Amino acid sequence: MRRDKALEQELAALYRFRRAATPGASEGAREACIAACEDAVRATARASARAAGGTAHESAAIRLRISSFMRAQLRFVRPATWAAFVLVAVLVVIGCRIGGTAPAAPQLLSMAGGLLALICLTNVTRAKAFGMAELEGSCPFNAVAVVLARLFVMGAASVAVLAVGAFSTGMQGADAAQALLWMGAPYLVACAGGLMCARRAVSCNARTAAAVWSAGVAAVSALLFFAAPAAYASAAFWVWAAVCAGAGLWCAGEIRAWVVESGSGFTAQPHTRCA
Repeated sequence: MRRDKALEQELAALYRFRRAATPGASEGAREACIAACEDAVRATARASARAAGGTAHESAAIRLRISSFMRAQLRFVRPATWAAFVLVAVLVVIGCRIGGTAPAAPQLLSMAGGLLALICLTNVTRAKAFGMAELEGSCPFNAVAVVLARLFVMGAASVAVLAVGAFSTGMQGADAAQALLWMGAPYLVACAGGLMCARRAVSCNARTAAAVWSAGVAAVSALLFFAAPAAYASAAFWVWAAVCAGAGLWCAGEIRAWVVESGSGFTAQPHTRCA
């Protein structure tokens, strides 16, 4: 700020000198004034360069803090959660090895999608019971950042399990796509409905509501073969694809609503103290 003020004063002096200059005026004074202005301009340029360098260092520091924050979120995931993901992956591998035509294969794969959503929802929705909007608002990484980080971690783990199920031995080509739909449709329906139930439930019951919904989807998926065996026929491929597309849009809307409400600590929702 002082350099900018000095530059402004030097330029004003130069303009005054030029307006008042006569043919007999001192050339030395004019050259000295111009040199002072040039020095002020160079000093301002150097200061701007240093400020740009400082901004780059600040950006690097911010990236480092974000990286540390994401690693911390990975550490906060309980070992039981990772073990549950591994168990679901084993379940889908067994389903794939049984074969796409065996009755147990679609049952296991569809049920695995609901179980996968159950694991994710119990981790994402557990923060609603606290509702510390004031504290979260004063933190560098607030509730929205935590929710987004957890959604990213759980989503990445889910994608890994779904990929294991789709590309396991014995499931190739069209069968891989069919296995992915069998898992993906219950997973998306369970995630979307679980988040909706968690948003509408009182704070203390949010996690339970999400778990009940996703567990119900897993149970229905396991029993669907007996209730409607035609649902797993090859002709129903596009039905599963349509269900996945619709559930995906529903899930995206629910995720957005969950993130928005987490920014206020779910203060718009009723809160009760957990026993």
